[in-house]
Amino acid sequence: VNDFDKNAKTNPNIVFAGRLHQSKGIDVLIKAFNILHIEYPTLTLEIIGDGALRPELEKIPLDSAKKRVIFRGKVLKGEVLKSFCESLCVVIPSTAEAFGFTVIESMSMKACTIGANNTGIMEIIQDGISGLLFETGDEEDLARKIEVIYRDENLRNYLSQGGYKRFQDHYSTQVAIKRDFNFFQKLLC
Repeated sequence: VNDFDKNAKTNPNIVFAGRLHQSKGIDVLIKAFNILHIEYPTLTLEIIGDGALRPELEKIPLDSAKKRVIFRGKVLKGEVLKSFCESLCVVIPSTAEAFGFTVIESMSMKACTIGANNTGIMEIIQDGISGLLFETGDEEDLARKIEVIYRDENLRNYLSQGGYKRFQDHYSTQVAIKRDFNFFQKLLC
């Protein structure tokens, strides 16, 4: 059992990191968490980031899950990455995302990653290989995907390793520098 598995069992946090804005789909994540919390009361939803939407998000009606939704506000990048490492999964529920830096950061930390099946997110996550995709805006589908990750440790490990491999192969600094250098080299006359 690696450190990821130990943390996922003893610290079953679902993590979101980003600005608290309507386009980020955080309301969908909170509603999915509320569905899950009934059967899995030890789960915690950790929301990292801040924004104008926070007061509205804090008012979303929750059953018994209210005390298990933690708004951390802004934290240092190192703390965000540590939360990713220690999480059950990282969720990116955005309704639209030009390029998913949070997806890549999550994968770089070997965190199991779940994202909405749209724009930049679905270009990075290969569904069932390097993470899971859920139907954008569908809290029930998201709840089912999180439940699968929670219940199936082998799948969680497979996806976290697949995400890390995808990060290494396509988004690591060495790969990005070489790719960008080759691109600009072709533009020179």
